[in-house]
Amino acid sequence: MDKMEHLRRVVKTLVDNQDGNEVYMTYGCDFAFTQAEINYFFLDKVIKHWNTIYPDVELIYSNPANFMKSVKKINDGYTAAAPKNP
Repeated sequence: MDKMEHLRRVVKTLVDNQDGNEVYMTYGCDFAFTQAEINYFFLDKVIKHWNTIYPDVELIYSNPANFMKSVKKINDGYTAAAPKNP
């Protein structure tokens, strides 16, 4: 099994064991890449390829706030905290 199929199975397992169909997975951190544009160039290719071969599981760039908005649409029991301004 290749890595993309393994990731698809992990995501499907997560979705199958919760109420909604949104899964938030992190990738790296702000200081992880010395040449971020190269990493994101290849990540863009992976996302495009993924969405072509697995149309039932869409990958997108997101952030915690957008993720929580999506989850809230699915289940009004979730609440997204407003960001605090210093």
